[in-house]
Amino acid sequence: MDSGTKRKNRKALSSRSISALVSGVSRLVDGQKQFADEMGLPYARIFQDGFEAFKDAPVEEVILSWLDSGSGGHENIEQLFVDLLGHQMALVEALAEIRSQPPMRPASLQNLFGLFQSGSNHHTQASHRSYMEVTAPAFIAAYARAREQGRFDRPLMDSRSR
Repeated sequence: MDSGTKRKNRKALSSRSISALVSGVSRLVDGQKQFADEMGLPYARIFQDGFEAFKDAPVEEVILSWLDSGSGGHENIEQLFVDLLGHQMALVEALAEIRSQPPMRPASLQNLFGLFQSGSNHHTQASHRSYMEVTAPAFIAAYARAREQGRFDRPLMDSRSR
């Protein structure tokens, strides 16, 4: 292969890779947004900027504009990854917290797992009610506490590497 063909192949591969990366990150952002909607949390509790950048345009378009914007785009991308990491870590901490609470809480957590098992409709309704009244509020409160602590809300890159 001549060098011109190699460059073309690299560019095509690069375009597909960037497209896959943008699509994957967009799905993570959409999932985080859906989590906020379903749990009744404001976006500001999940995203540091309150999800402002994504309010007027599709997530993929915003991320692509950040990739193409030059000087300021990398800061937005970095903050997005900080938010995504913070969300994931808060989920893990919230699950660990409700799992480690006194026996009444793990029993309600066990009811959450019962929702995914087959059984009578009455048992499923009781499990769902327990989940909605006990487990979900405890989980949401633990998640919000973990996000407010902000242990993962710092830049991913050292300022010297910019």
